[in-house]
Amino acid sequence: MRDLAPDESGSAASGRADLPWVLVVDDELIIRGLLQSFLELEGYRVLVAADGLEGLTLFHRHQGRFQAVILDVLMPRMDGRDAFFAMRDADPTIPAMVMSGFTPGDRADEILRQPGTTFIRKPFVLGDVLVGLEGLVRNRERPSPARPLDTTASTPRLEGITD
Repeated sequence: MRDLAPDESGSAASGRADLPWVLVVDDELIIRGLLQSFLELEGYRVLVAADGLEGLTLFHRHQGRFQAVILDVLMPRMDGRDAFFAMRDADPTIPAMVMSGFTPGDRADEILRQPGTTFIRKPFVLGDVLVGLEGLVRNRERPSPARPLDTTASTPRLEGITD
């Protein structure tokens, strides 16, 4: 597998070509940067997008490369729901972690009814993101019903991250 070069929409971690790829789609720069840095430290290769439309463009440009996507629900231009279903049209088994600062509403619930999905509430614990992501990547070949992550862990939370 060839390394991807960083582009204007995200970056690629350097290192081994067999590391799992994740697409992070969130309209908040701080969330994108935080997840990218953290996941790269944990051994993932990460591309980031600022909204669903940009995320979908990267997803199509690198078709078959990603082992999972992390999507915010509320974003400009194209929200997480529309981006998720467009990605699933291209790859019916792509696992997805949906995140929001709000209780999952109708748009998130549509995603969470699909196999191979999970939800995490903002502010989140980075360890919870990692556990959920590892579960999604590990179970990609045998998707399981969606279930919210247990975010009752005692590790510090990121405050002020709401949507």
